[in-house]
Amino acid sequence: MKRILPSSMVIFTLIFAGSGCTKNTDPEGDRTIANIVGTYQLTGFTKTIENTTYNTFDTLSACKKDNLIRFNTDMTVNFIDAGIPCSFSTNRSGTWYLQGDNLYLDGDALVIKNFNGKTLALSTISAKDPGVTNFTTWVKK
Repeated sequence: MKRILPSSMVIFTLIFAGSGCTKNTDPEGDRTIANIVGTYQLTGFTKTIENTTYNTFDTLSACKKDNLIRFNTDMTVNFIDAGIPCSFSTNRSGTWYLQGDNLYLDGDALVIKNFNGKTLALSTISAKDPGVTNFTTWVKK
């Protein structure tokens, strides 16, 4: 039994260590314009202030939770007041582009923390509150 345990541990370690070195073979998760283009709905929103994270998604009004953002191939973006209309419409257009791990939205840099082809997770330091980090999660519809 003593010989089996060390041998199985070596095999497990080799398999586990080897799996960490594989490249992402899911082309839908590549951070390209073609993959990011589409319509997304906000599913998560947190703010981090002085190492404390607050779930601000739960405090958003229903009219804001159902809004959409559409990234177009011509590098324009549409903010769509969908579902329950907000008292002040949030419909507007803007621009976007990719550069490395950043998605620039109307000139503001958002760091792409995760993208798997369906879920887009973005982080940015608030322009209004420099000590606040915003983290949003969007799901492609």
